[in-house]
Amino acid sequence: KICNHFNISKFNFIEGLGSDYLIRDFLILFNEPENSKKKNIITYDLGYGMYSVYTKGLNYNLSYFDYEIDTSSEEIYLTNKEKLFSQIYENEIIVITNPNQISNYDISLEEIDELCNKYSDKIFLIDEVYFGYGCFTTIELTKKYKNIYVIRSASKEFGLACIRFGILFGHKDTLKFFKNISS
Repeated sequence: KICNHFNISKFNFIEGLGSDYLIRDFLILFNEPENSKKKNIITYDLGYGMYSVYTKGLNYNLSYFDYEIDTSSEEIYLTNKEKLFSQIYENEIIVITNPNQISNYDISLEEIDELCNKYSDKIFLIDEVYFGYGCFTTIELTKKYKNIYVIRSASKEFGLACIRFGILFGHKDTLKFFKNISS
């Protein structure tokens, strides 16, 4: 049913105990404790609080994208894309929330596609936990690129918080490593 609903192969996703566990497993997989250099990760400030908790516990260097505030705009908060794009080279993992709860849809599908192509050595996690509230999806990009992962939650999209069900989508070649550590 998941394959049919999302038009993907059974090798392009794993399910887990909610999106927060999948985020934790994602960060555990890319953590290299034997490497003395901390990995750099960047995400949105004012977003999901567990990114801060997990990255601190797993010894990542966490930084945040900046927002521009424009009270004359309908959106008020906008991601400073120029600064965001300039910060990508400094980070190994880039977390983009889609839709972003603060600034909504200020990064397009085409821009995410371009970033995955241009920065093939970076890992992109697209947090689509709030997808059900209306936005484009990046799931199709997981068939095209090995450096992008998309996370979804049944809690928000289907209103099923009581079952603790999340899905992590990725390229079939890179997602197989998650099967070894997934809860």
